[in-house]
Amino acid sequence: MKRKIALITDENKTAALFPLLLNALSNAELINHSSSIGAFLKKKVKYLNCLIIDVESEEFKAGHIRAVKERYPRLNILIIYDVLEDKDVHELLKSGADGFLQRKCFFSLHVAVGSLMEGGSFLSPEVARMVVANFWTEQDTIISRREREVLQLLARGKNCREISEALEISRETSKVHIRNIYTKLNVNKRDEALSKAREDRIIVL
Repeated sequence: MKRKIALITDENKTAALFPLLLNALSNAELINHSSSIGAFLKKKVKYLNCLIIDVESEEFKAGHIRAVKERYPRLNILIIYDVLEDKDVHELLKSGADGFLQRKCFFSLHVAVGSLMEGGSFLSPEVARMVVANFWTEQDTIISRREREVLQLLARGKNCREISEALEISRETSKVHIRNIYTKLNVNKRDEALSKAREDRIIVL
């Protein structure tokens, strides 16, 4: 049985080239082409294995991937892009993207789709470098158990003196923990730290 593939793009050249490249996959067929996520979701496509999303499409947002994943939990999603920043890649991965293919390397589409349909993933060299770089950076930005405790106390309105008493550490040590937290969260003050910590689910208060 052939694998079912759908494409979301409002770029004519991409839409025209896709079926030609798909011919390299004998076990796959294009069953749907939509110009937007909204149009795709309205069609209620069944038995879909892989969805290719052109993130340059008008009005695209990373949150749209979550909506697609809610309807198709096992769906493999390949992102087609021109340029992405680190934060974009991070957000797309968190949303459920399974692979990334730069448009200028579109001739590798059949390789990317084949990899996803075999249960793997596909990262363009550019995105792979970002992922590796972020991995090493994140080793130095992980919030420690003690720093989580300090954050919890900050969230309860405690000051440095009260934190040092609660954790039985010196006031200077509590200040060091707070400075480290600000650095790791890339913020400058308490309110920003608490907001970022809640957003990233470091604390739940």
